[in-house]
Amino acid sequence: MSGETSSSSVTRPLRVLFVDDCDDDVRLSLRVLEKSGYEILKDVVETPEQFARALSSGDYDLILCDYRLPGWNGGDVLAMVRDSGRELPVVLVTGTLGEETAVEMIKLGAVDFVLKHRLSRLPVAIERALREKQMREERKRAEERLHLFGRILESSTEAIAILTPEGHFNKQNAAHRALTEYSIEELRGHTPDLLVGEAGFQEQWQAVLAGGLMAQELRIRTKSGREKEVELSVFSITGDAGQVLCFVAIVRDISERRRLQVQLQQAAKMEAVGRLAGGVAHDFNNLLNVIIGYSELMLERRDSGDFLERGAREIHKAADRAAGLTRQLLAFSRQQVLEPKVLDLHEIIAEMKDLLLRMLGEEVELVVMPAEDLGRVRADPGQIGQVLMNLAANSRDAMPQGGRFIVETANVVIDETFSAQHADMPPGSYVALSVSDTGSGMSSETRSHIFEPFFTTKEKGKGTGLGLATVYGIVKQSGGYIWVYSEPDLGATFKLYLPRVDAQPERLPPAAAPAANCQGSETLLVVEDEDGVRLLVRDYLRMKGYTVLEAGHGEEALRIAGEHSGEISLMITDVIMPGMNGRQLAERMAILRPAMKVLYMSGYAETAVYRKGVLEPGAPFLQKPFGPPDLGRKVRDVLGPERESSLTRSV
Repeated sequence: MSGETSSSSVTRPLRVLFVDDCDDDVRLSLRVLEKSGYEILKDVVETPEQFARALSSGDYDLILCDYRLPGWNGGDVLAMVRDSGRELPVVLVTGTLGEETAVEMIKLGAVDFVLKHRLSRLPVAIERALREKQMREERKRAEERLHLFGRILESSTEAIAILTPEGHFNKQNAAHRALTEYSIEELRGHTPDLLVGEAGFQEQWQAVLAGGLMAQELRIRTKSGREKEVELSVFSITGDAGQVLCFVAIVRDISERRRLQVQLQQAAKMEAVGRLAGGVAHDFNNLLNVIIGYSELMLERRDSGDFLERGAREIHKAADRAAGLTRQLLAFSRQQVLEPKVLDLHEIIAEMKDLLLRMLGEEVELVVMPAEDLGRVRADPGQIGQVLMNLAANSRDAMPQGGRFIVETANVVIDETFSAQHADMPPGSYVALSVSDTGSGMSSETRSHIFEPFFTTKEKGKGTGLGLATVYGIVKQSGGYIWVYSEPDLGATFKLYLPRVDAQPERLPPAAAPAANCQGSETLLVVEDEDGVRLLVRDYLRMKGYTVLEAGHGEEALRIAGEHSGEISLMITDVIMPGMNGRQLAERMAILRPAMKVLYMSGYAETAVYRKGVLEPGAPFLQKPFGPPDLGRKVRDVLGPERESSLTRSV
């Protein structure tokens, strides 16, 4: 009794469609259900037409149907429910129902049947029907979610795999198949150990299965044996009770990102080393200037065969070699003097052919593959020739037993995809110069260092390690880009990309004849903060007949120019000085002495000081280190012939 009171104390709404032609039977069923705690909302129909209308318009929890109806039966009701597509449970409530008929009705979709003389079973049958309905609805929703998840999984560009609670592969999407090269049939039953060969991964995977997460970068091996850098993220999907339903593994290929990071790091390192090399070369040039200059002065004053004369000659020879090294350092640091012209690379290659053949030797075959209608580039022809010679020397050393040295040209258009894969190279039209050999090739470790100054794989004393560094500097200073492709025993290919220009090639002007007379009688002002260089310039110019005033910095030069009563025809000034640079000094001197000409000198290259905005292009310039004859000729060129020097005005 107490159980009955308890069940009736809580009412549960229930929307029921009765299919019955007997009102008394309907009332009996209602009474039983209300006693069981249901609040019944009902509709009653008798005919197929009424049932069809109610089925299409009403919202019901279940159908209670008599089996025997006038002109139709419970089987017809079940068929109409099935054809409607509605997920409505049907419970037959009938007077009699044979066993065979009951089995047939269950097959047609009836949830249960209750005999009218045993209506006490009706609440139990309804509970079962409602539970089955709920389970079907949940299963349908789960299937829909699973279908949607499957579509999302397959369409995702991320490589995703689904693993069982035990950690075995169960599903994968197309991106995962493409990344790993394995099908799900090949992966199923395996754990990620199949792909990851790193030590300690098995212990990490066991920790994930025990309830942890994973998010780390590692290396996998694909079915074909290729290794890839990936970022692996693994997390679990749990059920309502906290049980693990599956694991989701997301694999991102970061090989390209790593490659670009290495490129950017290498570019940054090369920039830093370049700045260091340029600074060292500048300071070293000042020292070399003194050594070269005084050794040349000594040579002018000693008798041939004298011991001091021989010593001075050796000093001069060693200084020339050191000056060559500084020029290479300046090339690497992109601070050398360039005279860019619009060039046809085929003309440069043709002019260099004999030199390349001598450089390569008889054992190496030179192959030139020119492109038709090759575009033009703007570069220094001498420096492009230097690039070819340095690359030829590098290839010759890589082919001691002989081989092929291949020079190829092409017009190329760099698109966004190629640009994204090659750090800092913008899209656009380029002329490509490809230089290949069939030599010993290089490892990835060697490739990462080949453009660094003084890096060499040759024996001690076999090279300075500046050849490829010079190539790098020339290409970069010419606005181009260079990439190297090489594997051990597979040769090497250097690809140079120079921006294409729409202009006709320029013919190089004939070299100007040097001034025959370096003597002079004009008054000159030498401004140089490096004492040794200043004294060298002073001593040499006085030897040549000039009157020389000297200053260690800009303020001193202004004071001397203001105090000197006579004409000063030319100021020779260093470009980079503390406090006041050469251009700033010249601008102030132009007010004080407008007729005075200016010759700039610097250990930095002409293009470097132009780029810094210190000098205007075309300003008279002398690159350090220079020999006294170079200084004498340049001074005379700027002043003009001595007899006209007093008439020459500054422009």
